[in-house]
Amino acid sequence: MAVDIRSCTRCKKFFNYNGSGLCPECIHYMDEVFTKVRDYLYDNPTADINTIAEDLEVDSELVLQLLKEGRLEMKNASGSGLKCERCGTVIGSGMLCNSCKAIAGEGLEKAKLEVSKLAAANEKSKLAEELKRAQDGNRSQFRTKRLFDD
Repeated sequence: MAVDIRSCTRCKKFFNYNGSGLCPECIHYMDEVFTKVRDYLYDNPTADINTIAEDLEVDSELVLQLLKEGRLEMKNASGSGLKCERCGTVIGSGMLCNSCKAIAGEGLEKAKLEVSKLAAANEKSKLAEELKRAQDGNRSQFRTKRLFDD
């Protein structure tokens, strides 16, 4: 069995790949940061990213990453520094505002419907092709039988 060695996206150390871009040490560190920030936000719901980073002595980029991943949500959206990637509206968590999520969801549903229509059409054409081959095969068997019967 081959070992999959990769470089951690955070610390650049090599590690046995575990399904995450982070080494086990960085995963542990990120979990600790998450817990600290979550607890801090529970006690200080109106804090902004810079205040959180300063008070907890963590990098503001890590706090921002946790918010983008949707692991944390800020009640004070204006203090999050996050903007919807589609329309630019200030948001408290994730990458899209609620209205853009809804639009994306509608687009996804339309795409699923289109894919299922294409799959159904493809299946019909395969069945028609198989039927034609079967009919052609029956005709040639019929011709062969007539030649030998005469």
